[in-house]
Formats: sequence, structure tokens, C-alpha cells
Amino acid sequence: MTANHSLTIVNVGSSVPEVVGSLVDDATTYLTAAYDVAISGDFAYVSSPNADAIQVVDVSNPAAPQAVTALVDGTYLDQAREIDIVGQYLYVAAQGSGRLTIIDISDPYDLAIVGSTNDLGPGASGARSFAIKGRYAYIANTAGDNISVLDISSPGEPRRISTLADGGGPFPYLQSPTNIVISGNFA
Repeated sequence: MTANHSLTIVNVGSSVPEVVGSLVDDATTYLTAAYDVAISGDFAYVSSPNADAIQVVDVSNPAAPQAVTALVDGTYLDQAREIDIVGQYLYVAAQGSGRLTIIDISDPYDLAIVGSTNDLGPGASGARSFAIKGRYAYIANTAGDNISVLDISSPGEPRRISTLADGGGPFPYLQSPTNIVISGNFA
């Protein structure tokens, strides 16, 4: 859970949740306006749109989470928002630069950007949310009123294969989409 520039760990093993640990942003971390968190093994990955960063936190001891490292990049992680982990890759929606960035997290102490694209289609920008199904990432573009589909089967070379743009009219169905979820064959 992220709140107040921190990562907070809550025990939900009973009907009465209990805070067991927290890591608060300071001069050595990048948890400013922490937005999203994804877990892989003993590590939490936290997006920070204000710091254009991904902060890695060792959560093997929930009572004492420890900052491990961070990846900061004003282009590829510009306003890093939603994140998700699939296999050894962390996918990041970078809203500020309107891109999807793919990071190799096989070594949590040495993150590496392996691929990124801001080719989200005509007028598309503001990648804020995404959903992954198989070899495809579906991107909700808040500033472009559309949904882009990317082929991510080669993480080093994600490529756009189509874009669904709002047709306008009296009911703008895709006006500034902020979230996308996949269920079966529907989004």
C-alpha cells in the first residue's frame, strides 16, 4: 500500500488489519507521491510519478522494509504511474512522456531498461494505465482519448499494432481513459 510518500505494509491475515511496517520517503529514497506497487519475491517495486522513478524495497522482513535501489529516468519513467510484473520484466506506464517502458528486474539490485515506446498512435499521449494479456499490452491514453495495443513479445522492441480512437459524438466512450482491465476477450 502506498500513501503519504511511503510504502506501508499491512497484515490482513485477520478481520482486523494491522500496520506492521513502513518505509517513509527521505533524502535516500524515491517514494515521493508513491503511486503503484508490484511485488516479486521479497521485493516491492514502487512507482513515483513526481520523482520519475521506480524504487525497489526489500520486504523480506515486513516489519522493517529496506530501500535497495532506484531507477530514475526523466524520459523513460516520466511521471511513472501504473506498473505490473510479468516474469522477469516490470512494465511501466510513463504518463508524462506517453510511453510504455519495460525494465529487466532479474537482478533487483541492478535494474535495466530493455525496451520502451512512445508510438501509441495518432494523437495518443498520456499513457496512464495498461493491462497485459499474452503477448499484448493494452494502453489507456488519457490525453489521446484512445486505447493502444502493443505487441510486447520482444521486450526490447515493443511495437504498436493498433489504436482504438474515440469516435466522438454525443457519447465520448473513451474520453480521457484512466484505467483498463482485461476480462476474457473484453476490456
